[in-house]
Amino acid sequence: PMDANELRDAIARVVDTKTAEKDRRTLLRSLNPRSAVPVDCIIQLLGAFSSFKLEVKLLALKWIALVMGWVDDFEAFHNLFPVFFHLIDYDNLRPLLCHILCRITRKSDVLPFRARKLYQIHVRAGKDAHVLGLLVVFRDYSKDIMSIPADAKRPSLKNPDARWFKEMLSVR
Repeated sequence: PMDANELRDAIARVVDTKTAEKDRRTLLRSLNPRSAVPVDCIIQLLGAFSSFKLEVKLLALKWIALVMGWVDDFEAFHNLFPVFFHLIDYDNLRPLLCHILCRITRKSDVLPFRARKLYQIHVRAGKDAHVLGLLVVFRDYSKDIMSIPADAKRPSLKNPDARWFKEMLSVR
């Protein structure tokens, strides 16, 4: 279990360009917060995102999805909405991004250009349940922005990694 300062130190090692990918994965898997997660840890991870390989990106997003309820400043975390939404074009990252976005979307986030982009991804991706779930969240906030199937339902947001989350809960 890590306190806020230990989390910051571990994240600093994860984002260090000299850290090997294998070590980054190991460090990310060991990030079990004992207390509130400083939002600056998430900002630092996202700031280094482009330097990560796919597996590390997925682990980082999974970790963010697991700890987002424990962030010390949820308003600052919500301000990262455009960053998460910007990454939604990446097919491999999309399920985790949709999970995060479904949980943090507010009416003020549902803008026509975002709705169009999401709808275009929906058309291109076909029957992607994650995208459809986020579209439903958007529709719920602004029914006039787009039309999606009337029977489409809000997503049930299952934990992206139940075992890892259980480990985190055991140290809190």
